[in-house]
Amino acid sequence: MEIHDTGYGWQRETLRQTPPSTMQVLAAPGASHEIVFSQIAAAGQKHEADLGRYEVTENPDDHWRFRTPSLRNVAVTRPFVDDGGLTTLADVIEFYNRGGENHPDQDLRTRPLELSVEEMKDLEDFLHSLTLTGISCLVAEARSHPPDNH
Repeated sequence: MEIHDTGYGWQRETLRQTPPSTMQVLAAPGASHEIVFSQIAAAGQKHEADLGRYEVTENPDDHWRFRTPSLRNVAVTRPFVDDGGLTTLADVIEFYNRGGENHPDQDLRTRPLELSVEEMKDLEDFLHSLTLTGISCLVAEARSHPPDNH
């Protein structure tokens, strides 16, 4: 597993530093409301900066760089990205299809893919195929038994 700057951490920090004045909040399926952002912020804890690998190394080149995990069993590892901000594989594919956030220090390999809707669906299907058949049984068992490493 390697460390990369895909643009996501930078995007989240930019949003944290300059939040929108209002935000759409989903109240129930099909019912959302536009809420003043300061009211949303007042209801939760303050979001701290997540500077990525920099927090460990203190090397300025490591700002916004995060560990890139394996794709094995990726369909059961949601939510995705370091803060769980992308909730579906389709969200992740869309993020990478547009090329991340295109900030100056972003990894050059993260660039617009220009995939069609059909190609994005095919990619999502492929990613689902990387998940072990019967994994739901293993996941359920892992969650129902105490860890054996205590």
